[in-house]
Amino acid sequence: MKMILENYDAPIEDGPFHYFFHQGDVFILDRGFRDSIPLIETYGYDAHMPPNKRRQDTQLSTDQANKSRLITMVRWVVETINGRFKRDFKIFRNRVFNKHVPHIFEDFRFAAAYFQDPYEDSPYTEDFIEIINRNIQRPNRLAEYVEENNLNRQRVTFHRMTANDPEVENFPQLTVEDLIKFSICTYTGQKQ
Repeated sequence: MKMILENYDAPIEDGPFHYFFHQGDVFILDRGFRDSIPLIETYGYDAHMPPNKRRQDTQLSTDQANKSRLITMVRWVVETINGRFKRDFKIFRNRVFNKHVPHIFEDFRFAAAYFQDPYEDSPYTEDFIEIINRNIQRPNRLAEYVEENNLNRQRVTFHRMTANDPEVENFPQLTVEDLIKFSICTYTGQKQ
């Protein structure tokens, strides 16, 4: 990424990358680009990557976890498309050798023509966006309760429960649709 941004073998302003991308463009990246983030931002691009937890932390903070979920939701589409190509075409599973470079884009176009079903938004997309916007700044009261009472430090024996147990008779009954909305998608790659 650094070589592409700096147009390694020519003046930076002649680089095709900066011709297609402009200051303020947003890059949704995976953690593999972590060393390139400062340079990407130097050129005026807006880079987003799932946050890492600090060494002393046992888990991400609520804000970090919410940011990670948002980025993962956007990247999920890219990863499932890549997964389709790698699953169905061996050439895209491994590193590309130099002899393939001149025709790799043409190979990619032929492979893309193989897929008949385009990806479509989930029927719940608008609901997901509303849920995220409504809850992104909300404090995580459950996490606060768990930490305050050291529930994350206690060993508990597993107790099997069924829907008929009197202890859970007032627990809300959720439909499959409720569960999909609660978890903000199914991440299966299948149409819903």
